[in-house]
This record gives sequence, C-alpha cells and structure tokens, in this order.
Amino acid sequence: MPSRDDRSRNRPAGGDAGFALVVVLLALGLLAAAILTFSVAVRSHLRTVTAAAAAARAEALADGGVEVALSDLLAVRESRTLKRRFPIDGTTVACAAGSGGRLVVRVEDEAGRVDLNAASEALLLALLRGYGVGEDAAALIADRILDARDRDGERRPHGAERPDYEAAGLAGPKNAPFDSIDEFGQVLGIDGATVDRLRPAITVHSGLAGIDPRVMPQDRVRALSSGFGLVSSGLEAAGLPADRGGLPSRLVEVSPQQVFRITVDATAVEGGRFTREAIVDLGPRRGQGHRFRRWSRVGAVEPAADRASPVAPFVSPRAAGASAPPPC
Repeated sequence: MPSRDDRSRNRPAGGDAGFALVVVLLALGLLAAAILTFSVAVRSHLRTVTAAAAAARAEALADGGVEVALSDLLAVRESRTLKRRFPIDGTTVACAAGSGGRLVVRVEDEAGRVDLNAASEALLLALLRGYGVGEDAAALIADRILDARDRDGERRPHGAERPDYEAAGLAGPKNAPFDSIDEFGQVLGIDGATVDRLRPAITVHSGLAGIDPRVMPQDRVRALSSGFGLVSSGLEAAGLPADRGGLPSRLVEVSPQQVFRITVDATAVEGGRFTREAIVDLGPRRGQGHRFRRWSRVGAVEPAADRASPVAPFVSPRAAGASAPPPC
C-alpha cells in the first residue's frame, strides 16, 4: 500500500500551476489598469498644462497689444502730423504678433460715448430712446440716473431718492458719480437687460456733457440721432462733418483726445485666446504721463458690421495658404 508521501509525490501538478497562472494574469491586469489610469492622468495633465500655457501666451500677447496701441496714442499726441496706426472710432485692426499669433486691436475715444456722470438730461433721453427704450421708461431712467449721481436728496419728477430705495428694500441712491458702468445697474428700476443694451454706448470716464460724433462708430451716431429725430444741420452749425449723423450742436463737444478705451483680442498660435480691455487717461497736457483707469479681462471683441468684417476664428496663414496680416 503506497504511503502518504508517495501519494503526494504522484499528485498531478496542474492544479497548482493553474492557480499560479490565474494569480499572474490578475497581477498583469491590475498592472495594465494602473498603467492605463496613469496614462490617462498624464494626458489630461498635459492637456491642462498646454491649455494654460496657450492661455498665458495669449494674455501676454494681449497685454503687449495694449502697449502697442498706447504707444501709437502717445506718439500722435506728441506729433499731430503722424498718421494713426489705429483709428480712434472703434474700428478694428488685425495684425500679426510674434511666433504666429494674431491681435485684433480696437481703440476708442471715450468722448464718443455718453458719460453717465456728466451727460445732460436731453442727451440721456436721446441715448435711451435711440436704443429702444420707450418714452415713459426713458423719462423715468433719465431722472433716476440724475438723482443717483447728484449730491442732494431732492427727488426729480420721475426720479428716486432714499425713501424710494428703502421702500424697495434697497440701499441707495449713491448720490455721487458712478465709478463703473456696473453701478448703473444698481439704480432703482434699472434691470440687467437695459444695462447690457446700453453698455456699448456709455462710459463714466469722458467727463463730457456732450459727445463728439467724429470719434463715434456710425451705428451709435444713427442710434443717438434717431433718439432726437433731428437732421444733420446741427453738425454743420458746430463746424463738424454733417455726414456723421443728425446730432444737434448743443449736445456736441470736441474731444480733448485724453481718455481712450483699448481692447485687444489675442489669439496664440497654439489656440489660446484672451481679450484685454484697458481704459487709459493720457492726462490733460502732453508729456504729463498716463495712467490706467481700468485694466480687465473681457469677452472677445465684436467689431461693428458697418466698420469692419467679423473676426473669423484663428487659422494659421501657413495652414490656410494665405499671407499673414501686417505685423503689429
């Protein structure tokens, strides 16, 4: 009769080998899963890093574009005989940046916008009517703007003072000049849609009671003119080009060409995109030194249809087989 040791030696080894194979396969599967997870994480991280680098490059290009536009403004101010590289009526200009990037630059004299802090009641009404606000609503909004910015507590016919704000559960009015356009939305009865509708045509930086149609885009001149319902003879009386619209001379002021809005939409060759908006004050005298009143990131610049072609998505000129835009 065989002993126990003999039976152990004669037992088939296939069971142990199969178990070992299963263990090895499981280990390989876990290792493959770990490698796959790591590979996905690495690719995701690389995409994030690449996108961040492209965005940072686009931001640097945009900031450089602001400096280029500012240099042009300063150069023309020092020598009025120089030709501007960038018009000051908001016309967009595309140019090539370093290493295949592209800039779309827009320079606008703030004198071409209605200043909420300085505009007369008549100009405010023209603005509101011209941008589609009804007669009654325009009278209400104009009075409430005036009540919000003045320093007294006397309520205008359609305006609002502290008791009106308290009744609505709101703080206000400010009774001081607006520091930003966003504060316009804090005026009692002004909704966000109205602010957004007027935003392209208003400012708090020009300090002018009127506007200069020579530095305004045509669509804005038409809107304000329709708000007055007047013909262009007023411009001729003011000694300004009559083809800029039908604004009356009493609401026209000559721009001191002091405060400008610079918007630069930058696209890096890697695909990153960044839009910088800066409002710069050159000072009342030449050589005085400039200062930035605003420095912010905004949405992509949208050129007006009657002044420039829409900005197309960036395509490398080499890939498109076309010549590059002129250098900035």
